[in-house]
Amino acid sequence: MNNLLVGQFGQFEMRVLLSTLSISIASMCAMACAAYIVKTASNAAGYLGISLSTFSLILMLLLIWDLINHDIYWQLSWSFVVVAFAIAHALLLNLPSLSTSHLWLRFSSNTSIALLPH
Repeated sequence: MNNLLVGQFGQFEMRVLLSTLSISIASMCAMACAAYIVKTASNAAGYLGISLSTFSLILMLLLIWDLINHDIYWQLSWSFVVVAFAIAHALLLNLPSLSTSHLWLRFSSNTSIALLPH
């Protein structure tokens, strides 16, 4: 414990922290998608979000631990992270019921999320 706070902070410790961060981000995205599955009747989007979160986590862990190291894998993994996060965000925004006068907010937010990765 003392080594983490005041001692050397090497490559192994950095990989452990990045792995923990990646797992927590993927878990949050998957939980958002699972909430959508529970609250709505349509399951396809929720399962797609969980699958993308899991796949992006696997890619990130492989890259963090240097099991694969190529530029195309970095680009691919970050693309999957952004798409998984965008799907989780869009599904959370679709959960609350809105009055008809505020439905335009849902449409505009989903449109802006869809345009984000481009």
